[in-house]
Amino acid sequence: MTADYNFTVAGLRRVLSRDLSPVAVWQVLGSDRRVIRRADPYVLVIGVSDTGDYLAVLVQPAVDDDGEDDGEDLGWDVVDARPLDEQEREAFNKITGRTP
Repeated sequence: MTADYNFTVAGLRRVLSRDLSPVAVWQVLGSDRRVIRRADPYVLVIGVSDTGDYLAVLVQPAVDDDGEDDGEDLGWDVVDARPLDEQEREAFNKITGRTP
């Protein structure tokens, strides 16, 4: 995945409505230790921010201003993000070998 991420307006609203920090979302997306699940056209990125927030971040391929995918790599748009529940955090730690 390319490291070029952008927030959609709706995505940023969703993040803020959950009292999540956009900085924490960026940290998860850039983390060395993350789990990535693909379901075309979406990608779910699961990870931990620098402050210990476990998040699931949903991204989709970015499109140009006219809403068309012209085949050009425009990066990824953050569509949504949410905190992981306890069971999801435990599964993430097990998969990645992370100790809380």
